[in-house]
Amino acid sequence: MPICGFKGQWDAWRTIERHFLKSIDYVRLEDKAHEVLKANLTLQQMVGEAKVIAKQFAGMTATPLTPEHVMGLIFSLAAQSEARRDA
Repeated sequence: MPICGFKGQWDAWRTIERHFLKSIDYVRLEDKAHEVLKANLTLQQMVGEAKVIAKQFAGMTATPLTPEHVMGLIFSLAAQSEARRDA
């Protein structure tokens, strides 16, 4: 699975779009990704949720938010929580 690729796509999207996405919408996006992460879903279920989240945020930014971006966000949040736990 190309986890690093998803994270890279997310980082690139966030770098470009963070200036155009309202702060409240960014927080909502992260919250939804956290919910998916905490739900202890299978990978297939996570992909389904990523598709739903991407649709919910469609049209809010110049570069469309894709399910791959959302998966990258989820993997990024997982890595961050793992790093905090190990610190």
